[in-house]
Amino acid sequence: MRRCFYSCGTALPAAACAAIQLFAFPLIQQALAADSFETLLQKAEVDCQTIPTMDRALRYADRALAMRPHNPEALVIKAHVLQHMQESEQALPYCLEAIRLKPDRAAAWQVKADILHDMHRDEEALVAIDTCLKLQDSSSAQCNRAKILNSLGRFSEAEKCLDALLAAHDDPFQRQIRINTCMRLGKWDKIIADATMLLKANEKAPLSYANYTVLIQRGQAYLKINQRARAIADFQRAERAFADKREAHQNLLDIYKATGNKAGAAEEQAFLDKLDGDIKPFR
Repeated sequence: MRRCFYSCGTALPAAACAAIQLFAFPLIQQALAADSFETLLQKAEVDCQTIPTMDRALRYADRALAMRPHNPEALVIKAHVLQHMQESEQALPYCLEAIRLKPDRAAAWQVKADILHDMHRDEEALVAIDTCLKLQDSSSAQCNRAKILNSLGRFSEAEKCLDALLAAHDDPFQRQIRINTCMRLGKWDKIIADATMLLKANEKAPLSYANYTVLIQRGQAYLKINQRARAIADFQRAERAFADKREAHQNLLDIYKATGNKAGAAEEQAFLDKLDGDIKPFR
């Protein structure tokens, strides 16, 4: 009878060897191919950044937690995924448990701040992000702090924070936040400078919706410093790129009414009426 010999010296009948090859080896190979705990966390963190892969991110986070139910990093990742899925109420307990287990983990405090900000609990969010920054300073945490300060109406503090970040390293997202901040502070020249930099960086590409918003903001800033021709040019460019959005039409309508341009005002009003008519009531 054929026998199968292993390194331990044990001999098995051929039938047993065939059974191992048929049933056991596939299971062993599947186990070896399975994602490690660390790989699951990495995949969850990557996949939660985009809407189409968020459900998969949640599955990865759940698998990681099944392996290590009391691991602070896995709890933070689960909270982060749920926060990206706009499930803040569900996310917060995971984050709080992670902080209870490891209170000196900066990432947990940053995710807690994000969750509380989403829940409009901005005073608590500010305490959380300040705790995060005491544990570990980072540009992402500083940027989040600026957003929270904006929500609290502390625009000058937010501007100072963003100024320091942008002086150290240029970042388009942070520059956009500073534009929003300066809109509330009425710092029109600064808005124009930031908006121009953002638009110039993407001048060869079709206008994105984010830059449509920047263009509207720059046009409004031009109006505030009495540069009406430049404002009109920005609103018209925005209108051409996104004809189905109201902001450019409304700004042009206001200008044309103020300057007595009846034909222009009538045209923009017609656009707005059409947009309103295209909105179907929810039933």
